Amino acid sequence: MSTFRIHASRSAPSKKAPETAGWLCRLCGTAVVSALAITLGCAALEPDRAAPLAAEQTEGGRAELPRSETSSSVAEPPQTTAVASALPSSVTSGSAALPAPDPSDARWAPARGPSHQHVRETGQLVVHVLVPLCHNEQVVCGSKLAGDPDNLDHNLYWGAIFGQKRFFSRKASEWKADTVDAAPAGTLARAVFTRSFDGAAWDREEPITAWVVFDAIHGDEIDGAIDTFYTEAERGARVEWVAGGETRVFNVDVIGYAGHNRMMDGKRPPEAARDGEPIPSFVMACYSKSWFEDALTKRGSRLLASTQALMAPEGYVLEALAAGLAENSTPVQLRRRIAAAYGRWQNLSEGAALNIF
Repeated sequence: MSTFRIHASRSAPSKKAPETAGWLCRLCGTAVVSALAITLGCAALEPDRAAPLAAEQTEGGRAELPRSETSSSVAEPPQTTAVASALPSSVTSGSAALPAPDPSDARWAPARGPSHQHVRETGQLVVHVLVPLCHNEQVVCGSKLAGDPDNLDHNLYWGAIFGQKRFFSRKASEWKADTVDAAPAGTLARAVFTRSFDGAAWDREEPITAWVVFDAIHGDEIDGAIDTFYTEAERGARVEWVAGGETRVFNVDVIGYAGHNRMMDGKRPPEAARDGEPIPSFVMACYSKSWFEDALTKRGSRLLASTQALMAPEGYVLEALAAGLAENSTPVQLRRRIAAAYGRWQNLSEGAALNIF
């Protein structure tokens, strides 16, 4: 298989030049980003390095893994990277070392905090994730189908092999899909997944139920998705859907965004409302820490997980993050867990993966 690379600047994009930054982020739509490129702060696309992906292009450009005839099946990659709990506190490979865990680093939902109290009392943790579909007019999505913002089945961020819905639906997934009778207004689709976790981290004897609610949003409506994300982070939100005739209504505990970093194209946060009850947040998009953290902090939302480089906001990242949230991990543990998953599926070293998050 041929190798091709795209190189950009060695430094992170500047907020003062959104047009340049946006161009850089347009390189991150493909799934494979090399360890060398991440270390240098540039993007390199090397499909022949992706041993764990074993991807083949089928008709229409859709990336497929060798699997059974069941469409939801995804082959698991070899265990080339240690699991999150076994990662060392410092990393010698790569240019940035992970500092030793700070004993004062509290769980993301500390005892007596509103999130902890809510989960302890209700036994439910709800994570809402906004997913604007990959759009070839905004970012390089890999193929015409993968970048079609109307095509749920093949879109890179939704129905493609590592898209949010398809990855959580694969045979090896520990998450169970819930029924959603109809998509809510303003979305193309809603996909809900649930899983049980030990309740000890929430001071419960009984297990908790974690819910991940993905909303697919048309790529043309990405600016509105950004506004909704900020609003939910600042005010909190509720999600509601009908499952087989039964209405489910939950308060959102964590709001997330997974997709193209529209802020790098010149998008600005909406006006702060300065009311409501802020909730924690995360952003899986290129260079999200520098582009989202200040605005979220001003709105009272704690950014639990973000990125410092170009990256692919795909299903394995969200799966690792959701499990870490459900186990009430510390932010340091969340970073390790996400990096381990990213390194495993992208075939990156621990140091290179940690540099991204």
